[in-house]
Amino acid sequence: MAMMTATVRVRYGPPEVLHPARLARPEAGPGEVLVRVRHTSVNYGDLFARDVPAVRPGDFNMPAPFFYAARIGFGWLRPSNPLLGSEYAGEVVEVGEGVTTLTVGDRVFGYRSHRMGAYAEFLVEREDGLIVRLPPGVSPDAAAVLAYGGSTAIGLLDPLGPLSGAMVMIVGASGSIGMAALQILVAGGARVTAVAGPRNQEMLWDLGAEEVLDYTRVRAMEPGATRAGRFDLVLDVRGRAGFEAASAILTPEGRYVPVSFKLPAVVQALRTRRGRGQRVVIRLAPEKRESLEQVARRMMAGTLRAAIGQSFDLDGAAEAHRAVEAGATSGHVLLKN
Repeated sequence: MAMMTATVRVRYGPPEVLHPARLARPEAGPGEVLVRVRHTSVNYGDLFARDVPAVRPGDFNMPAPFFYAARIGFGWLRPSNPLLGSEYAGEVVEVGEGVTTLTVGDRVFGYRSHRMGAYAEFLVEREDGLIVRLPPGVSPDAAAVLAYGGSTAIGLLDPLGPLSGAMVMIVGASGSIGMAALQILVAGGARVTAVAGPRNQEMLWDLGAEEVLDYTRVRAMEPGATRAGRFDLVLDVRGRAGFEAASAILTPEGRYVPVSFKLPAVVQALRTRRGRGQRVVIRLAPEKRESLEQVARRMMAGTLRAAIGQSFDLDGAAEAHRAVEAGATSGHVLLKN
């Protein structure tokens, strides 16, 4: 039996539960491809899935039913899948029967969502899944850290329509979704104020923000706190600012869009969905191949790029997780395999 290297956890817990292991190498079945994974990342989904029981429903960034669904999906008492890793880049090394759009040697990147599996030397993906070819001239390390944040930001922003000239605030701009949204909005002509911690200020200026606020020093939602004044859109990545606070800096018909949200935000969205005036817009970004393809086009055009702060070897995933949880990183965190 062919084997592969991987980083696994067989129980929930702190970063120390992650350790190198040897697993059976998967094989591509009909309609599937086998990918040699070269790069993956550490993002919020990996941290959550590594220690699901440590998160309480009230601390979870979504309504309680989502928490219980995730808890069941990942495994109630112990992980049902030993592997983490939701985004990756690598090359196709084997194709299954009936595969016509990908061939051996193709450089690809993709998003695994809750299925995870990228903390390994190889993974199997369906030909029609969330996997696309890596564009010429685009580095695989960049693609590996932009698959999740980029496709999610596109899924959230596209339904909002053109935002050229709009004044936009992003609260939580230094995470994967926030960094991607910032670049997509700037490329579309929006004027963006980014709110994040002190470690990430320079990075956000470099990604195109017109103004950057340190949330440890400035109350961004207070009128007069920004040069922009009022905003047409407030994108709240963690959903913690709230509509009441955002309404003070929104224009009369401005929109508050929490990426993560609790039940009160859903109620507010229902109450404000009709007529004119300020609105709360709730949307779950669909997981679509078209969004990944748009990420590829934007990377090739140079309007979406990675801001990799630290890189670790895959067998150092525990160290990477510790660094992220301690707030000792800035930008994307890459794992090399």
